[in-house]
Amino acid sequence: MCGGLQRNAARSRTSSVSSVNLGTVHPKPRTPQVDFSEWVAARGAALQRFARLVSDQEAADLVQEALSRAYPRWQKLAESGSAEAYVRRSIVNASVSAWRKDRRLVAVADPSVLPHAVQEDPASGLGDAEVAWRLCLELPPQQRAAVVLRFYEDLSFAQIAETLDCPESTARSHVHRALSTLRRRLDAAGADELGGSHE
Repeated sequence: MCGGLQRNAARSRTSSVSSVNLGTVHPKPRTPQVDFSEWVAARGAALQRFARLVSDQEAADLVQEALSRAYPRWQKLAESGSAEAYVRRSIVNASVSAWRKDRRLVAVADPSVLPHAVQEDPASGLGDAEVAWRLCLELPPQQRAAVVLRFYEDLSFAQIAETLDCPESTARSHVHRALSTLRRRLDAAGADELGGSHE
């Protein structure tokens, strides 16, 4: 009799376990996903402004290329919340690659055919913002991107490092070097302006 009770108890435990196993499986709740097209519609204009500031290439092309790289990875990027950083990093990387490629293809005019007459300084009619922007355009792409992210986008050095995919110390170095270069160029432009007024 005792053996029969043990078998019945074992059967009832098994049947209760199998009823739990056969029940509906509830997936764990997930955070709401942002649709790719909705995200592009919301962030597209800001990404184009960023691309225009970071590169002298066509901004729309850079953004399009970055978005085409992000699309196959969209699920993962949206879940991790790193879509913005990924797309910005892609824009910067494409800009750097194009800069490196263009840098090797610099055409230089024959100095003997250049006019020797003194020409008026084209910066004399420009405002301070235009002069600053033209000086920024001459910076290397990584430094220009760091300056744009720091002073235009108002990002912290940690956020700049994430966007540029580099250590925070490197992001600080990019900004510092860019500012040093800009100061030197502004000082040189000021000295030229002062030297020209005494003649």
